[in-house]
Amino acid sequence: MSMKKLAVACALACGTLAAGAAQAYDVDLFLSGASAVQSNFVAQLPNLMVPGYVTACDNASSNCAGFFAVKGQFKSAAPVPAALQGKTVRITYRTRGGSVWGVDPVATAAKIQWMDMDSTAAGACTAAPAGYTFGVNKLCSPTGNDDGTANSFGPARIPDLGVSDVEPKMFTGINLEYDTAAHAYRTALSSTDLGGLTNFPAFQNAFAMPMTNVIPASMFVDKGTLLGLLSTSTLKQHDWSGVANAPLAAINPGAGASNGTNKPVVVCRRVQGSGTQATTNYFVNNFGCSGAAYTAPARMTDSAGFDATGIYVQNTVTSTAANPIIIDPTYGYTVVENPGSGDVRSCLADAQSGTNWAFKGDDNNYYQVTFSGAATGTTVPYTNGDTNINAPFGAVGVLSYDSAGKESGWHFHDLNGVLTANAAAIDASARPATSTAKYAVAAMIEGPWDFFSEESMQYRNGSNGKPALVDVAAGAPTYAGSLSIGPVKTLSDTIIKVVGDPAYINTNLGIAALPTNYVPTGNVTTNKVAKGTKFGDTCKPKVDQYKPQFWN
Repeated sequence: MSMKKLAVACALACGTLAAGAAQAYDVDLFLSGASAVQSNFVAQLPNLMVPGYVTACDNASSNCAGFFAVKGQFKSAAPVPAALQGKTVRITYRTRGGSVWGVDPVATAAKIQWMDMDSTAAGACTAAPAGYTFGVNKLCSPTGNDDGTANSFGPARIPDLGVSDVEPKMFTGINLEYDTAAHAYRTALSSTDLGGLTNFPAFQNAFAMPMTNVIPASMFVDKGTLLGLLSTSTLKQHDWSGVANAPLAAINPGAGASNGTNKPVVVCRRVQGSGTQATTNYFVNNFGCSGAAYTAPARMTDSAGFDATGIYVQNTVTSTAANPIIIDPTYGYTVVENPGSGDVRSCLADAQSGTNWAFKGDDNNYYQVTFSGAATGTTVPYTNGDTNINAPFGAVGVLSYDSAGKESGWHFHDLNGVLTANAAAIDASARPATSTAKYAVAAMIEGPWDFFSEESMQYRNGSNGKPALVDVAAGAPTYAGSLSIGPVKTLSDTIIKVVGDPAYINTNLGIAALPTNYVPTGNVTTNKVAKGTKFGDTCKPKVDQYKPQFWN
Protein backbone atom coordinates (compact mmCIF):
# COMPACT_ATOMS: atom_id res chain seq x y z
CA MET A 1 0.00 0.00 0.00
CA SER A 2 1.36 3.47 -0.89
CA MET A 3 2.17 5.95 1.88
CA LYS A 4 -0.68 8.19 0.63
CA LYS A 5 -3.21 5.31 0.80
CA LEU A 6 -1.90 4.30 4.21
CA ALA A 7 -2.30 7.84 5.54
CA VAL A 8 -5.82 8.13 4.18
CA ALA A 9 -6.82 4.75 5.60
CA CYS A 10 -5.50 5.75 9.01
CA ALA A 11 -7.35 9.06 8.89
CA LEU A 12 -10.62 7.33 7.98
CA ALA A 13 -10.28 4.75 10.70
CA CYS A 14 -9.43 7.31 13.35
CA GLY A 15 -12.13 9.72 12.23
CA THR A 16 -9.96 12.84 12.68
CA LEU A 17 -6.50 14.10 11.83
CA ALA A 18 -4.08 16.16 13.85
CA ALA A 19 -5.03 19.80 14.26
CA GLY A 20 -4.16 21.84 11.21
CA ALA A 21 -3.86 18.83 8.87
CA ALA A 22 -6.07 18.39 5.81
CA GLN A 23 -8.10 15.34 4.89
CA ALA A 24 -7.42 13.70 1.53
CA TYR A 25 -9.83 11.57 -0.48
CA ASP A 26 -9.91 9.96 -3.88
CA VAL A 27 -13.40 11.43 -4.43
CA ASP A 28 -15.20 14.15 -2.47
CA LEU A 29 -18.76 15.20 -3.45
CA PHE A 30 -21.19 17.84 -2.17
CA LEU A 31 -24.89 17.03 -2.72
CA SER A 32 -27.57 19.61 -1.87
CA GLY A 33 -31.34 19.96 -1.91
CA ALA A 34 -34.46 18.00 -0.96
CA SER A 35 -34.51 15.56 1.93
CA ALA A 36 -36.48 12.93 -0.04
CA VAL A 37 -33.31 11.04 -0.98
CA GLN A 38 -31.74 11.18 2.49
CA SER A 39 -33.27 8.13 4.17
CA ASN A 40 -32.79 5.97 1.09
CA PHE A 41 -29.23 7.22 0.60
CA VAL A 42 -28.32 6.41 4.21
CA ALA A 43 -30.00 3.01 3.95
CA GLN A 44 -27.85 2.11 0.93
CA LEU A 45 -24.49 2.93 2.54
CA PRO A 46 -23.92 -0.66 3.72
CA ASN A 47 -24.30 -1.78 0.09
CA LEU A 48 -21.72 0.73 -1.10
CA MET A 49 -19.20 1.17 1.72
CA VAL A 50 -16.64 -1.02 3.49
CA PRO A 51 -17.70 -1.48 7.14
CA GLY A 52 -16.23 1.08 9.51
CA TYR A 53 -17.27 4.19 7.59
CA VAL A 54 -17.85 7.33 9.70
CA THR A 55 -21.02 9.43 9.59
CA ALA A 56 -21.96 12.87 10.89
CA CYS A 57 -24.93 15.22 11.14
CA ASP A 58 -25.08 18.92 11.91
CA ASN A 59 -25.49 20.28 15.43
CA ALA A 60 -27.62 23.21 14.28
CA SER A 61 -30.84 21.24 13.68
CA SER A 62 -32.61 18.26 15.19
CA ASN A 63 -32.61 14.74 13.74
CA CYS A 64 -30.12 15.45 10.94
CA ALA A 65 -32.56 17.91 9.37
CA GLY A 66 -29.79 20.16 8.00
CA PHE A 67 -26.76 18.11 6.93
CA PHE A 68 -25.51 14.53 6.74
CA ALA A 69 -22.04 13.34 5.75
CA VAL A 70 -20.18 10.07 5.38
CA LYS A 71 -16.55 9.18 4.81
CA GLY A 72 -14.88 5.82 4.25
CA GLN A 73 -13.95 3.46 1.46
CA PHE A 74 -16.07 2.09 -1.36
CA LYS A 75 -16.46 -1.67 -1.73
CA SER A 76 -14.70 -3.39 -4.61
CA ALA A 77 -17.91 -4.91 -5.93
CA ALA A 78 -21.22 -3.97 -7.55
CA PRO A 79 -23.25 -1.82 -7.28
CA VAL A 80 -20.12 0.34 -6.96
CA PRO A 81 -18.87 1.01 -10.52
CA ALA A 82 -15.35 -0.09 -11.41
CA ALA A 83 -14.07 3.51 -11.51
CA LEU A 84 -14.97 3.95 -7.82
CA GLN A 85 -14.23 0.53 -6.39
CA GLY A 86 -11.80 0.65 -3.46
CA LYS A 87 -11.65 4.46 -3.56
CA THR A 88 -11.68 6.56 -0.41
CA VAL A 89 -14.65 8.89 -0.39
CA ARG A 90 -16.45 11.66 1.45
CA ILE A 91 -20.01 12.71 0.59
CA THR A 92 -21.72 15.68 2.22
CA TYR A 93 -25.49 16.00 1.81
CA ARG A 94 -27.21 19.29 2.66
CA THR A 95 -30.98 19.23 3.16
CA ARG A 96 -31.22 22.58 4.97
CA GLY A 97 -33.62 24.88 3.09
CA GLY A 98 -34.97 22.12 0.86
CA SER A 99 -35.20 21.61 -2.87
CA VAL A 100 -34.28 25.01 -4.23
CA TRP A 101 -30.79 24.55 -2.76
CA GLY A 102 -30.43 21.68 -5.19
CA VAL A 103 -31.30 23.96 -8.11
CA ASP A 104 -30.12 27.58 -7.86
CA PRO A 105 -26.60 27.20 -6.41
CA VAL A 106 -25.96 24.13 -8.54
CA ALA A 107 -26.84 25.99 -11.75
CA THR A 108 -24.94 29.17 -10.86
CA ALA A 109 -22.01 27.42 -9.13
CA ALA A 110 -22.60 29.57 -6.05
CA LYS A 111 -20.77 28.88 -2.81
CA ILE A 112 -23.15 27.99 0.02
CA GLN A 113 -23.00 26.58 3.53
CA TRP A 114 -22.03 22.92 3.87
CA MET A 115 -20.68 20.79 6.74
CA ASP A 116 -17.02 19.85 6.93
CA MET A 117 -17.04 16.72 9.09
CA ASP A 118 -13.25 16.90 9.19
CA SER A 119 -12.96 20.49 10.41
CA THR A 120 -10.25 20.87 13.03
CA ALA A 121 -11.51 24.28 14.18
CA ALA A 122 -12.20 24.55 17.89
CA GLY A 123 -15.65 23.20 18.75
CA ALA A 124 -16.42 22.16 15.17
CA CYS A 125 -17.32 18.54 15.90
CA THR A 126 -18.24 16.45 18.94
CA ALA A 127 -19.25 12.83 19.44
CA ALA A 128 -22.94 12.20 18.80
CA PRO A 129 -25.09 10.89 21.67
CA ALA A 130 -25.78 7.17 21.62
CA GLY A 131 -28.79 6.29 19.47
CA TYR A 132 -28.80 9.58 17.53
CA THR A 133 -30.61 9.74 14.18
CA PHE A 134 -29.15 7.33 11.58
CA GLY A 135 -26.71 6.14 14.28
CA VAL A 136 -24.25 8.88 13.30
CA ASN A 137 -20.84 9.08 14.97
CA LYS A 138 -20.39 12.86 15.09
CA LEU A 139 -22.25 16.16 15.28
CA CYS A 140 -20.56 19.04 13.47
CA SER A 141 -21.14 22.76 12.97
CA PRO A 142 -22.17 23.99 9.50
CA THR A 143 -19.25 25.37 7.51
CA GLY A 144 -19.25 28.70 5.64
CA ASN A 145 -22.24 30.92 4.96
CA ASP A 146 -24.92 31.02 2.27
CA ASP A 147 -23.60 34.34 0.98
CA GLY A 148 -20.41 32.54 -0.05
CA THR A 149 -18.23 33.78 2.79
CA ALA A 150 -16.32 31.67 5.29
CA ASN A 151 -17.24 31.28 8.93
CA SER A 152 -15.09 30.24 11.87
CA PHE A 153 -15.35 26.57 10.81
CA GLY A 154 -14.15 27.05 7.25
CA PRO A 155 -15.05 28.25 3.73
CA ALA A 156 -18.34 27.89 1.87
CA ARG A 157 -18.52 25.38 -0.98
CA ILE A 158 -20.10 24.94 -4.43
CA PRO A 159 -22.53 21.99 -4.65
CA ASP A 160 -21.89 19.41 -7.34
CA LEU A 161 -25.17 17.49 -7.48
CA GLY A 162 -28.68 18.76 -6.70
CA VAL A 163 -31.90 17.02 -5.75
CA SER A 164 -35.35 18.60 -5.83
CA ASP A 165 -38.90 17.36 -5.35
CA VAL A 166 -39.88 18.99 -8.65
CA GLU A 167 -37.94 19.88 -11.78
CA PRO A 168 -35.88 23.13 -11.79
CA LYS A 169 -38.33 25.17 -13.91
CA MET A 170 -40.90 25.05 -11.07
CA PHE A 171 -38.82 27.32 -8.84
CA THR A 172 -40.32 30.67 -9.65
CA GLY A 173 -42.63 33.17 -7.93
CA ILE A 174 -43.98 31.86 -4.63
CA ASN A 175 -41.64 28.85 -4.84
CA LEU A 176 -38.50 30.98 -4.54
CA GLU A 177 -36.49 30.94 -1.32
CA TYR A 178 -35.56 33.78 1.01
CA ASP A 179 -32.08 35.27 0.61
CA THR A 180 -30.91 36.00 4.16
CA ALA A 181 -27.99 38.13 2.96
CA ALA A 182 -30.16 40.37 0.76
CA HIS A 183 -33.18 40.21 3.14
CA ALA A 184 -35.46 39.53 0.19
CA TYR A 185 -36.82 36.64 -1.86
CA ARG A 186 -34.61 35.52 -4.71
CA THR A 187 -35.41 35.95 -8.38
CA ALA A 188 -35.98 33.03 -10.73
CA LEU A 189 -33.09 31.54 -12.68
CA SER A 190 -32.65 32.82 -16.21
CA SER A 191 -33.31 30.49 -19.13
CA THR A 192 -29.55 30.42 -19.69
CA ASP A 193 -28.86 29.17 -16.18
CA LEU A 194 -31.71 26.66 -16.36
CA GLY A 195 -30.14 25.41 -19.59
CA GLY A 196 -26.90 24.94 -17.69
CA LEU A 197 -28.45 22.04 -15.77
CA THR A 198 -28.85 18.49 -16.98
CA ASN A 199 -31.63 16.95 -14.90
CA PHE A 200 -32.73 13.35 -14.47
CA PRO A 201 -36.13 12.21 -13.21
CA ALA A 202 -35.09 9.82 -10.45
CA PHE A 203 -38.24 8.29 -8.93
CA GLN A 204 -41.82 9.06 -7.91
CA ASN A 205 -42.44 10.47 -4.45
CA ALA A 206 -45.90 10.12 -2.86
CA PHE A 207 -47.33 13.08 -0.93
CA ALA A 208 -50.29 13.53 1.40
CA MET A 209 -51.59 15.91 4.03
CA PRO A 210 -50.64 14.89 7.57
CA MET A 211 -53.11 15.88 10.30
CA THR A 212 -52.93 15.83 14.08
CA ASN A 213 -54.60 12.83 15.66
CA VAL A 214 -57.46 14.90 17.04
CA ILE A 215 -58.74 14.87 13.45
CA PRO A 216 -60.05 11.31 12.95
CA ALA A 217 -58.54 9.36 10.09
CA SER A 218 -62.08 8.54 8.94
CA MET A 219 -63.00 12.20 8.26
CA PHE A 220 -63.49 12.72 4.50
CA VAL A 221 -61.07 15.22 2.98
CA ASP A 222 -60.84 16.23 -0.67
CA LYS A 223 -58.72 18.74 -2.59
CA GLY A 224 -61.35 21.45 -2.08
CA THR A 225 -61.06 20.99 1.69
CA LEU A 226 -57.29 21.30 1.48
CA LEU A 227 -57.56 24.45 -0.63
CA GLY A 228 -59.71 26.04 2.06
CA LEU A 229 -57.40 24.98 4.89
CA LEU A 230 -54.16 26.06 3.22
CA SER A 231 -55.15 29.23 1.38
CA THR A 232 -56.14 32.81 2.09
CA SER A 233 -59.33 32.66 0.04
CA THR A 234 -61.74 30.46 2.06
CA LEU A 235 -62.00 32.10 5.46
CA LYS A 236 -64.76 29.85 6.78
CA GLN A 237 -62.33 26.94 6.60
CA HIS A 238 -59.82 28.81 8.74
CA ASP A 239 -61.83 27.57 11.72
CA TRP A 240 -62.70 23.87 12.05
CA SER A 241 -66.34 24.79 12.55
CA GLY A 242 -66.39 25.57 8.81
CA VAL A 243 -65.05 22.15 7.83
CA ALA A 244 -67.57 19.37 7.27
CA ASN A 245 -67.53 16.59 9.87
CA ALA A 246 -64.74 18.15 11.95
CA PRO A 247 -64.74 16.82 15.56
CA LEU A 248 -65.48 20.13 17.28
CA ALA A 249 -65.87 18.66 20.76
CA ALA A 250 -62.39 17.12 20.63
CA ILE A 251 -60.51 20.08 19.12
CA ASN A 252 -59.51 22.68 21.75
CA PRO A 253 -61.90 21.09 24.29
CA GLY A 254 -61.57 23.83 26.88
CA ALA A 255 -63.22 26.30 24.51
CA GLY A 256 -66.53 24.42 24.23
CA ALA A 257 -68.05 22.74 21.21
CA SER A 258 -70.31 25.24 19.46
CA ASN A 259 -68.67 28.65 19.07
CA GLY A 260 -67.58 29.14 15.46
CA THR A 261 -64.47 31.19 16.27
CA ASN A 262 -62.66 29.11 18.87
CA LYS A 263 -61.46 26.07 16.89
CA PRO A 264 -58.63 27.68 14.88
CA VAL A 265 -57.02 25.77 12.04
CA VAL A 266 -53.24 25.41 12.38
CA VAL A 267 -51.14 24.90 9.23
CA CYS A 268 -47.63 23.44 9.60
CA ARG A 269 -46.30 24.19 6.12
CA ARG A 270 -42.78 24.55 4.66
CA VAL A 271 -40.88 27.70 3.73
CA GLN A 272 -40.71 29.03 0.19
CA GLY A 273 -37.97 27.22 -1.73
CA SER A 274 -39.06 23.85 -0.40
CA GLY A 275 -39.88 21.29 -3.07
CA THR A 276 -42.44 19.75 -0.73
CA GLN A 277 -44.15 23.14 -0.59
CA ALA A 278 -43.78 23.60 -4.36
CA THR A 279 -45.44 20.23 -4.96
CA THR A 280 -48.29 21.22 -2.65
CA ASN A 281 -48.58 24.65 -4.27
CA TYR A 282 -49.07 22.90 -7.61
CA PHE A 283 -51.44 20.15 -6.48
CA VAL A 284 -53.61 22.19 -4.11
CA ASN A 285 -53.20 25.78 -5.34
CA ASN A 286 -52.56 25.17 -9.07
CA PHE A 287 -49.31 27.20 -9.06
CA GLY A 288 -46.33 26.75 -11.33
CA CYS A 289 -47.61 25.86 -14.79
CA SER A 290 -47.49 28.55 -17.45
CA GLY A 291 -50.60 30.68 -17.76
CA ALA A 292 -52.57 28.84 -15.08
CA ALA A 293 -54.60 30.82 -12.55
CA TYR A 294 -53.80 29.92 -8.96
CA THR A 295 -54.93 30.57 -5.40
CA ALA A 296 -52.33 32.04 -3.05
CA PRO A 297 -51.25 29.72 -0.22
CA ALA A 298 -51.42 31.30 3.23
CA ARG A 299 -48.19 32.60 4.77
CA MET A 300 -47.02 32.86 8.36
CA THR A 301 -47.76 36.58 8.47
CA ASP A 302 -51.41 35.72 7.70
CA SER A 303 -51.69 34.18 11.17
CA ALA A 304 -54.24 35.97 13.36
CA GLY A 305 -51.83 35.82 16.31
CA PHE A 306 -48.62 36.57 14.42
CA ASP A 307 -46.12 38.73 16.33
CA ALA A 308 -48.26 38.93 19.47
CA THR A 309 -45.58 40.95 21.30
CA GLY A 310 -44.93 43.40 18.46
CA ILE A 311 -41.22 42.98 17.68
CA TYR A 312 -41.37 41.78 14.05
CA VAL A 313 -40.04 44.02 11.27
CA GLN A 314 -40.18 42.65 7.73
CA ASN A 315 -36.81 41.72 6.18
CA THR A 316 -34.99 42.45 9.44
CA VAL A 317 -33.69 40.14 12.17
CA THR A 318 -35.38 41.47 15.30
CA SER A 319 -35.42 38.40 17.53
CA THR A 320 -33.23 36.09 19.58
CA ALA A 321 -33.80 32.64 21.01
CA ALA A 322 -34.60 34.30 24.36
CA ASN A 323 -36.79 36.97 22.79
CA PRO A 324 -38.57 35.20 19.92
CA ILE A 325 -41.40 36.42 17.73
CA ILE A 326 -44.51 34.98 19.36
CA ILE A 327 -47.25 33.33 17.31
CA ASP A 328 -50.34 32.91 19.50
CA PRO A 329 -52.63 30.22 18.03
CA THR A 330 -55.59 31.23 20.22
CA TYR A 331 -56.18 34.41 18.22
CA GLY A 332 -57.38 32.30 15.26
CA TYR A 333 -56.06 30.88 12.01
CA THR A 334 -52.34 30.05 12.42
CA VAL A 335 -49.74 29.32 9.75
CA VAL A 336 -46.22 28.15 10.63
CA GLU A 337 -43.49 28.17 7.96
CA ASN A 338 -41.02 25.42 8.87
CA PRO A 339 -37.50 25.18 7.39
CA GLY A 340 -37.44 21.38 7.10
CA SER A 341 -39.64 18.29 7.01
CA GLY A 342 -38.46 17.35 10.49
CA ASP A 343 -39.67 20.75 11.68
CA VAL A 344 -43.11 20.11 10.16
CA ARG A 345 -43.27 16.84 12.09
CA SER A 346 -42.34 18.66 15.31
CA CYS A 347 -44.91 21.39 14.65
CA LEU A 348 -47.67 18.79 14.23
CA ALA A 349 -46.62 16.80 17.30
CA ASP A 350 -46.52 19.95 19.44
CA ALA A 351 -49.91 21.15 18.19
CA GLN A 352 -51.39 17.82 19.27
CA SER A 353 -49.66 17.65 22.67
CA GLY A 354 -49.78 21.33 23.65
CA THR A 355 -46.01 21.82 23.64
CA ASN A 356 -44.57 25.11 22.44
CA TRP A 357 -42.85 24.90 19.05
CA ALA A 358 -39.69 27.03 18.83
CA PHE A 359 -37.68 27.27 15.61
CA LYS A 360 -35.43 29.52 13.53
CA GLY A 361 -37.08 30.69 10.33
CA ASP A 362 -35.61 31.08 6.87
CA ASP A 363 -35.30 34.82 7.59
CA ASN A 364 -32.96 34.04 10.54
CA ASN A 365 -35.58 35.21 13.04
CA TYR A 366 -36.49 33.07 16.03
CA TYR A 367 -40.15 32.09 16.50
CA GLN A 368 -42.21 30.38 19.18
CA VAL A 369 -45.75 29.07 18.67
CA THR A 370 -47.37 29.03 22.10
CA PHE A 371 -49.41 25.82 21.91
CA SER A 372 -49.00 25.37 25.69
CA GLY A 373 -50.81 28.59 26.63
CA ALA A 374 -47.77 30.66 27.56
CA ALA A 375 -44.26 31.33 26.28
CA THR A 376 -41.45 29.24 27.74
CA GLY A 377 -37.75 30.06 28.11
CA THR A 378 -38.17 33.70 27.14
CA THR A 379 -36.87 36.77 28.94
CA VAL A 380 -40.23 38.52 28.54
CA PRO A 381 -43.22 36.49 29.84
CA TYR A 382 -46.19 35.98 27.55
CA THR A 383 -49.59 34.36 28.19
CA ASN A 384 -51.96 33.49 25.36
CA GLY A 385 -54.87 35.78 24.62
CA ASP A 386 -57.45 33.04 25.31
CA THR A 387 -56.28 30.37 27.75
CA ASN A 388 -59.53 28.41 27.21
CA ILE A 389 -58.37 27.52 23.70
CA ASN A 390 -56.01 24.69 24.51
CA ALA A 391 -54.54 21.55 23.02
CA PRO A 392 -55.10 19.44 21.10
CA PHE A 393 -55.15 21.79 18.13
CA GLY A 394 -56.47 20.65 14.76
CA ALA A 395 -53.42 21.01 12.52
CA VAL A 396 -52.72 20.08 8.91
CA GLY A 397 -49.20 19.77 7.52
CA VAL A 398 -47.22 19.51 4.30
CA LEU A 399 -45.11 16.34 3.94
CA SER A 400 -44.19 13.58 1.57
CA TYR A 401 -44.41 9.92 2.56
CA ASP A 402 -40.66 10.05 3.14
CA SER A 403 -41.81 10.85 6.70
CA ALA A 404 -43.78 7.59 7.00
CA GLY A 405 -42.86 5.72 10.14
CA LYS A 406 -42.05 8.95 11.97
CA GLU A 407 -45.65 9.75 12.99
CA SER A 408 -46.01 11.06 16.55
CA GLY A 409 -49.33 12.63 17.48
CA TRP A 410 -50.28 12.90 13.82
CA HIS A 411 -51.17 10.68 10.86
CA PHE A 412 -51.17 10.77 7.07
CA HIS A 413 -54.74 11.40 5.94
CA ASP A 414 -56.66 9.77 3.10
CA LEU A 415 -57.63 11.99 0.16
CA ASN A 416 -60.95 11.66 -1.69
CA GLY A 417 -61.47 8.33 0.04
CA VAL A 418 -59.13 6.66 -2.48
CA LEU A 419 -57.29 4.52 0.03
CA THR A 420 -60.36 3.47 1.97
CA ALA A 421 -62.33 2.58 -1.16
CA ASN A 422 -59.52 0.53 -2.64
CA ALA A 423 -58.13 -1.12 0.49
CA ALA A 424 -59.21 -4.59 -0.65
CA ALA A 425 -57.56 -4.15 -4.04
CA ILE A 426 -54.35 -2.96 -2.41
CA ASP A 427 -54.33 -5.92 -0.06
CA ALA A 428 -54.91 -8.26 -2.98
CA SER A 429 -51.84 -6.80 -4.69
CA ALA A 430 -49.81 -8.07 -1.70
CA ARG A 431 -48.88 -4.65 -0.36
CA PRO A 432 -48.92 -5.03 3.45
CA ALA A 433 -51.93 -3.06 4.69
CA THR A 434 -50.46 -1.75 7.93
CA SER A 435 -50.34 1.98 7.30
CA THR A 436 -51.82 4.73 5.18
CA ALA A 437 -48.37 5.29 3.71
CA LYS A 438 -48.19 1.76 2.33
CA TYR A 439 -51.65 2.14 0.87
CA ALA A 440 -50.75 5.44 -0.78
CA VAL A 441 -47.56 4.31 -2.47
CA ALA A 442 -49.43 1.28 -3.83
CA ALA A 443 -52.13 3.61 -5.13
CA MET A 444 -49.48 5.87 -6.70
CA ILE A 445 -47.86 2.88 -8.37
CA GLU A 446 -51.13 1.54 -9.74
CA GLY A 447 -52.86 4.76 -10.70
CA PRO A 448 -55.45 6.63 -8.62
CA TRP A 449 -53.21 8.50 -6.16
CA ASP A 450 -52.32 11.66 -8.08
CA PHE A 451 -50.64 13.65 -5.30
CA PHE A 452 -47.02 12.88 -6.14
CA SER A 453 -43.90 14.39 -7.63
CA GLU A 454 -41.16 13.02 -9.83
CA GLU A 455 -37.94 13.69 -8.00
CA SER A 456 -35.32 15.51 -10.06
CA MET A 457 -31.55 15.23 -9.74
CA GLN A 458 -29.30 17.59 -11.67
CA TYR A 459 -25.77 18.75 -12.26
CA ARG A 460 -24.02 21.38 -14.39
CA ASN A 461 -23.35 20.72 -18.07
CA GLY A 462 -21.23 23.87 -18.64
CA SER A 463 -23.48 25.49 -21.26
CA ASN A 464 -24.06 28.57 -19.07
CA GLY A 465 -20.36 29.24 -18.62
CA LYS A 466 -20.15 27.60 -15.19
CA PRO A 467 -17.82 24.64 -14.60
CA ALA A 468 -19.40 21.41 -15.79
CA LEU A 469 -19.44 18.39 -13.51
CA VAL A 470 -16.69 16.15 -14.88
CA ASP A 471 -14.51 13.32 -13.70
CA VAL A 472 -10.87 14.05 -12.93
CA ALA A 473 -8.12 11.85 -11.56
CA ALA A 474 -8.66 10.44 -8.07
CA GLY A 475 -7.36 12.88 -5.47
CA ALA A 476 -7.32 15.87 -7.84
CA PRO A 477 -9.62 18.93 -7.52
CA THR A 478 -12.32 19.05 -10.17
CA TYR A 479 -11.21 22.54 -11.20
CA ALA A 480 -8.91 25.25 -9.82
CA GLY A 481 -10.00 26.22 -6.32
CA SER A 482 -12.66 23.50 -6.08
CA LEU A 483 -13.20 21.61 -2.82
CA SER A 484 -14.62 18.69 -4.81
CA ILE A 485 -12.24 15.92 -5.79
CA GLY A 486 -11.90 13.06 -8.24
CA PRO A 487 -14.46 11.21 -10.39
CA VAL A 488 -17.46 13.17 -9.10
CA LYS A 489 -19.57 12.69 -12.23
CA THR A 490 -19.32 8.91 -11.96
CA LEU A 491 -20.25 9.14 -8.28
CA SER A 492 -23.19 11.44 -9.08
CA ASP A 493 -24.46 9.06 -11.78
CA THR A 494 -24.14 6.20 -9.30
CA ILE A 495 -26.17 8.02 -6.65
CA ILE A 496 -28.87 8.87 -9.23
CA LYS A 497 -29.06 5.19 -10.24
CA VAL A 498 -29.06 3.75 -6.73
CA VAL A 499 -31.76 6.02 -5.28
CA GLY A 500 -34.11 5.22 -8.17
CA ASP A 501 -33.43 1.49 -8.55
CA PRO A 502 -36.26 -0.78 -7.31
CA ALA A 503 -33.61 -3.20 -6.10
CA TYR A 504 -32.65 -0.61 -3.50
CA ILE A 505 -35.84 1.32 -2.75
CA ASN A 506 -38.14 -1.39 -1.43
CA THR A 507 -37.37 -0.34 2.14
CA ASN A 508 -38.53 3.24 1.52
CA LEU A 509 -42.29 3.47 2.03
CA GLY A 510 -42.97 6.59 0.03
CA ILE A 511 -41.23 6.22 -3.33
CA ALA A 512 -41.33 4.11 -6.47
CA ALA A 513 -39.08 3.67 -9.50
CA LEU A 514 -40.03 5.16 -12.86
CA PRO A 515 -41.42 3.00 -15.68
CA THR A 516 -39.19 4.83 -18.15
CA ASN A 517 -36.17 3.37 -16.34
CA TYR A 518 -37.40 -0.02 -15.08
CA VAL A 519 -40.01 -2.65 -15.96
CA PRO A 520 -42.67 -3.41 -13.34
CA THR A 521 -42.76 -7.12 -12.54
CA GLY A 522 -44.44 -9.00 -9.70
CA ASN A 523 -46.45 -7.08 -7.13
CA VAL A 524 -45.96 -3.62 -5.68
CA THR A 525 -44.13 -4.97 -2.64
CA THR A 526 -41.38 -6.88 -4.41
CA ASN A 527 -40.98 -4.56 -7.39
CA LYS A 528 -41.84 -0.93 -6.67
CA VAL A 529 -42.10 0.43 -10.21
CA ALA A 530 -44.86 2.90 -11.09
CA LYS A 531 -47.13 2.04 -14.00
CA GLY A 532 -47.44 5.66 -15.21
CA THR A 533 -45.24 8.74 -15.40
CA LYS A 534 -45.29 12.47 -16.09
CA PHE A 535 -41.90 12.16 -17.81
CA GLY A 536 -40.33 14.52 -15.29
CA ASP A 537 -42.74 17.37 -16.02
CA THR A 538 -45.03 18.34 -13.15
CA CYS A 539 -47.43 20.13 -15.49
CA LYS A 540 -48.10 17.12 -17.70
CA PRO A 541 -50.79 14.51 -17.04
CA LYS A 542 -49.65 11.07 -15.94
CA VAL A 543 -49.51 8.58 -18.81
CA ASP A 544 -49.69 4.84 -18.13
CA GLN A 545 -46.78 2.89 -19.59
CA TYR A 546 -47.99 -0.44 -18.24
CA LYS A 547 -51.45 -1.77 -17.41
CA PRO A 548 -52.23 -1.48 -13.68
CA GLN A 549 -52.89 -4.66 -11.72
CA PHE A 550 -56.09 -3.10 -10.42
CA TRP A 551 -58.09 0.13 -10.80
CA ASN A 552 -58.30 -0.63 -14.54
